[in-house]
Amino acid sequence: MKTFTYAILLLSGILVVTSCKKNEIESPENGITQDNSSLALAAATNLVSLKITTIAGQPFRTGYADGIGKQALFDHPFGIDLADDGYLYVADAYNNKIRKISLSSNAVTTVNVPNASDGSSISGPYNLRISKDGTLNIIADEPHPVWIVKPDGTVLTPGHAPEARLSPDIERDPSRDFFWMAEVDSKLVNGQISLKAYLKKFFINSSGTIGTSPLTLDVNAIEEPDRSDFDILDFYPGYNGVKYVVINHTKLYKLSSTGVFSRIYKDMDFHEIYNIVSSKDSRTLYLAESGQIKCIADGVHKFLAGPNPTYHDGRDGTGSGADIFADRLALSKDENTLYFSDINTGTIRKMQLR
Repeated sequence: MKTFTYAILLLSGILVVTSCKKNEIESPENGITQDNSSLALAAATNLVSLKITTIAGQPFRTGYADGIGKQALFDHPFGIDLADDGYLYVADAYNNKIRKISLSSNAVTTVNVPNASDGSSISGPYNLRISKDGTLNIIADEPHPVWIVKPDGTVLTPGHAPEARLSPDIERDPSRDFFWMAEVDSKLVNGQISLKAYLKKFFINSSGTIGTSPLTLDVNAIEEPDRSDFDILDFYPGYNGVKYVVINHTKLYKLSSTGVFSRIYKDMDFHEIYNIVSSKDSRTLYLAESGQIKCIADGVHKFLAGPNPTYHDGRDGTGSGADIFADRLALSKDENTLYFSDINTGTIRKMQLR
């Protein structure tokens, strides 16, 4: 199965955290960038404690066990989704399981995923989204990279275009109950690789493969050296009609509501963006970046929490006092809580924003 290798970027000299004030993200060229040292100094007069709490799993103890809080064990929990039924769903990649956590009790249980029509069981699920009717929409490893599991137990495993590289991300459209996927099509044309990129609706098309109603991303807008070889590793459909796209973990682009694809925040130095989510007013972006949690607001790239520079034991706390390695994010509807999977410690955790 596929594996995900991450390098932990330790923070030093940062002892305080800042909050993310909301500002319109549609004007990136007017923003400024501060490094973490500057942020620490700026935060000294505006200290906000963003508490990190582990809600399920034991740090650095892998395994498979249901139970409440620390009684539960995971093995590389990756994608998460906060569903309307009050549960946080987790793609437990190396256990080949889908788990769910009751946010009222922190009780972890395993979701039944029936075998596919060919008798195969799900392998390496690493991202998921839950429809309002309870349908599981899962991105997994081969031989079936897409699993759609209906509430009645019906399992669909549609393929995708043979020349396409399927993004590991699947995201909910904020206006309706459907999801988006991303593809990069690679073809050999006159001895050269031709790349095309799309965002598609996560529906089965007339050919029986996944993906309909493509939105084409202008590859020429992608700056070199990324243009000649790139992947869409994460994206997020904003409430403002803009779709934010991460290219090769390091560059942020947006697809406007009118179809213009362009790079944003050129002056900001990003390191390994794993996941992004947006506030409902689309004025604040939260990022899982190199294991840290950051945000972009007021035109500033701000640090919120990250690996503890001294103690690497998965401890809870605030700011750099918490030892975390954030991967996938889920923002609560009231925007008071940011949930995240911590693939380094093997736990599911939350940050209290308010």
